[in-house]
Formats: sequence, C-alpha cells, structure tokens
Amino acid sequence: MLDQAVAYARRRGAARLEGYPVDTGGRRIPSNSIYVGTLDLFLAAGFRRVARHGAGRPVVTLAL
Repeated sequence: MLDQAVAYARRRGAARLEGYPVDTGGRRIPSNSIYVGTLDLFLAAGFRRVARHGAGRPVVTLAL
C-alpha cells in the first residue's frame, strides 16, 4: 500500500510526503499497534527520518 500511495502522490504532483510510522525497535508488537506502518517499511521505501513527534513516533519524509 505504501508503494501505491507514493505512486499516487507523484501522479497528483505532490512534492513531499510525510509519515509517522511506529518504531518497533526490532520487537514483535501487536498488529493493531502498527496499522500506520513500521519505520523499517518506510525506510525501505526511501523515506528518511527527520525528527520525532513528541516522545514517540519518528517523523519521516520522502521528496518526490
């Protein structure tokens, strides 16, 4: 789904995408806690970590 979201954003002329994935730290966690995607998934898709949102989730961006 992430690949398709990136492709859709490109077709629609987006300049940048931003996401707030869950950093599992390599641990297995319940699937209902990672419905927004994992940090590893976003990094593998070419996003880069730019910050942390509060004390929790990383902020990732992808320049299109």
